[in-house]
Amino acid sequence: MNPLDKLRVVKAEPEPFDAVNISEAEAQPRDETVQGLIASGDVVALVGTPGSGKTSRAVHLSVCVSAGAVFFGRLVRGGPVVYFGAEAPTSVITRAQLAKEKHSPNARLPFYVVQSAPLIGDPGWTAIDEARIVATIKAKATDEGEPVRLVILDTLSSCLGVGDENGEGMVALVNAARRIASNTKVAVLVVHHPSKSDSAGLRGHGSLQGACDLILTSSTDDFTKIRTATVIKSRHGESGLELTYKLEPVEINAVDSFGCKQSSIVLVQMDDFKPTRKRPKGIAQQKMLDELERRHRTGETAWSEAGIREAAVSIGLHRNTVPKVISALTIAGYLYGSAAQLTLRFPPEK
Repeated sequence: MNPLDKLRVVKAEPEPFDAVNISEAEAQPRDETVQGLIASGDVVALVGTPGSGKTSRAVHLSVCVSAGAVFFGRLVRGGPVVYFGAEAPTSVITRAQLAKEKHSPNARLPFYVVQSAPLIGDPGWTAIDEARIVATIKAKATDEGEPVRLVILDTLSSCLGVGDENGEGMVALVNAARRIASNTKVAVLVVHHPSKSDSAGLRGHGSLQGACDLILTSSTDDFTKIRTATVIKSRHGESGLELTYKLEPVEINAVDSFGCKQSSIVLVQMDDFKPTRKRPKGIAQQKMLDELERRHRTGETAWSEAGIREAAVSIGLHRNTVPKVISALTIAGYLYGSAAQLTLRFPPEK
């Protein structure tokens, strides 16, 4: 029966939803896992192109959380981590062991790696593998005697199965990730790739970008090879935050089938490093940045997205190009904030 037909046959008045007056409501503090960045129940995307060090960042975060160690100067509430290393489980285990030896050599960390892919974006497997993820979270919480703090899916595409990244498969995966995070109070992080057409966006259906509480992307300084993870979206904090690090090659105690020594990489935090800032290459981006810097020198310190659109048109840019220009300047770190207020992260000297 149609829901509207059901309402017509019910004689009693419909029951209203509960509504709490803001003067009487008690604000609940966020149960943060990483101070100011990640909290229980969050959905997080860690984004980067192939070879940009996505897995190294995810492994480093996992070691910090499982060890309760400071993450880029931020306090961490430690606890078990379940890492679904679906794409390259052997590499994840090797890097995790190296990172553990570097940061917590004598400790047993509650860091677990699952070597198979949970197909939560595959129509035939979503419900089954979502339930298996929840069961794994509960099992490891029981084993360790404390709640799991973080679940990582590396990579998102390996969890799609036959699901469509640009349609129902992504929607199913995002909804499953949100349910897992909400029902278990665990932060769920997905490792993913940026959009090919928009470097500030995420590849595939837009439901992921909308569902994320935090999105971290990455860039590399051409001269020093120092890498920067930039917060391009934060539901609870400030966008524009930058975390700098480098990847160091390390020899491991293993040889390949030819008897040669093998190596891997570990992430090293660079808390005091200030990356050089490349000017954008695109002509439209250069013109937009020059205009915003000019306006900043006259005393304008922030703009709405609508204001930037008007400024762009005033210097001859086509309206249709402005969203891409804003996204590109955001991903490059020059702009941060919301559509209501965008600010230059690197203001020019007056």
